[in-house]
Amino acid sequence: MVKTFSWQLKDYVFAAFMAMGILLAAVVTQPIAQIIPIPGIRTILWAPLAGIFLTLGMARLQRPGTVFLILGPVGLILGLINPIITLVLLVPALVTELVMALVAGYGSRTRRFWGNLIYFEATVLGGVLGTVTGLTAAFGINVPVLNPWLLLPAGSVAGLVAGLGWWLGERVVAQLQKAGKLDIG
Repeated sequence: MVKTFSWQLKDYVFAAFMAMGILLAAVVTQPIAQIIPIPGIRTILWAPLAGIFLTLGMARLQRPGTVFLILGPVGLILGLINPIITLVLLVPALVTELVMALVAGYGSRTRRFWGNLIYFEATVLGGVLGTVTGLTAAFGINVPVLNPWLLLPAGSVAGLVAGLGWWLGERVVAQLQKAGKLDIG
């Protein structure tokens, strides 16, 4: 059963901590991604770490809007570096929320897997399409135009590492539940 939109202060605090974890994952991975000229590399490096925190947030909060609540602040903060980052992070969050609303939220492991997969695949698609269409150049990001055929391999690898992030996140969820530190209802 999907929880309602009734958020409590503890939910906002938990989402903020998950957002901080995702920001930390970006701080660790993105300097490496800048020097590797492979389409989707930013997501490929970021997804395993960010996926852990996203899965924890989905497991604990389970409400419609969970992904957007966690990634909204991340997109706004990273958007201070460049506005295109906000679009590449928040449009996929919106797409994920819309799709997951159709399948009744994040209440099971399988739904959290699909939430992760949809989100990280959409960030690859958004990033590559932004580059191919020249949108990134309009915001001062000089990336050579990429071959659109590279989208399939980049998306496939991003899907694999998003699955790894989900799996690691579910392992953390299970351990926290076992220790009595996470109640996911």
